[in-house]
Amino acid sequence: MDKKMLSDLQKEYQEIQIPTELNHMVQIGLERGRAKKTKTNTNMIFKICASFSVALILFIAAVNASPTFANILKDIPYAGKLVKILQFNNGNSGGGFITDGTDISQIDSFETDGYENIFINFSQSEELQENVGAFKVRYDENPYTMTFEIGGARRFSAAENFEKILENKYVKDIYTIITLDDSTIRFVIEFEKPVEYIVEEREAPASIVIMFKEDKKFEEKKTYSLRTESHPNGPTIGSLEEEFFVKDETRILKDEDGLFFVEIQSFNTKEEAEKKLEALTKITDKAILIEEKIGGKDSQSYPAEIMNKN
Repeated sequence: MDKKMLSDLQKEYQEIQIPTELNHMVQIGLERGRAKKTKTNTNMIFKICASFSVALILFIAAVNASPTFANILKDIPYAGKLVKILQFNNGNSGGGFITDGTDISQIDSFETDGYENIFINFSQSEELQENVGAFKVRYDENPYTMTFEIGGARRFSAAENFEKILENKYVKDIYTIITLDDSTIRFVIEFEKPVEYIVEEREAPASIVIMFKEDKKFEEKKTYSLRTESHPNGPTIGSLEEEFFVKDETRILKDEDGLFFVEIQSFNTKEEAEKKLEALTKITDKAILIEEKIGGKDSQSYPAEIMNKN
């Protein structure tokens, strides 16, 4: 392949919308590839190149055959130009640029081409923002949550749109969570079921697009969650998160009564959870519990004032 042809292909790639089905297959392939530790050799490199060439041909063909989503985006004024499709590593990804004074101004939802779609838009001084602020996104199981952390954000006007998002058949809840950084806003989308998901970053205007549908092949597994007592969503929860923070594992969740708690870590066996609990009790006087969890079942409520009395 000569340089001109390669350049032309790169240009085409940058200008077209990736179909959701194809991108999901690419995402699955990447996740599986990361999970396997294999030797790299010349034959493997040739195989990867050959596979990429085939994928590129299928990709261009699929774009031409499935314009539905791209055509719908053309009619949405707040859907900007594709910047990138996020690639997730152990459920974590991110993107955007450093900004300040951002208002998370709108969240909308609609269905197309077999996928549910949620749009998140950003503004500055009541004008749509050019680029998305630096952000992180993370997908977890038991329960099935997608947590967003938006840097440089000072307002969350889109909270007024939560009722519209709750009408989505796969969305169980959507709520903000405390952050002790006054220039960061975090919120959680909780799903009824495990989902296949694709997340896009867009610009001019700035937006994050989440496309998802039920993951019917997902096999639910029981886990053992190491967690705190339940508190109102406020500084106490923020302090507990800082105290017990474990990189890429700790998360703030809502319980069955609408209170909040910190899930410190999740383990596959009760023995692992008990071992970690024993270590934590030696360095803190805070109450830590082990909760058995599976699927989207509501987390139990353990209000701090009641636990302290007992």
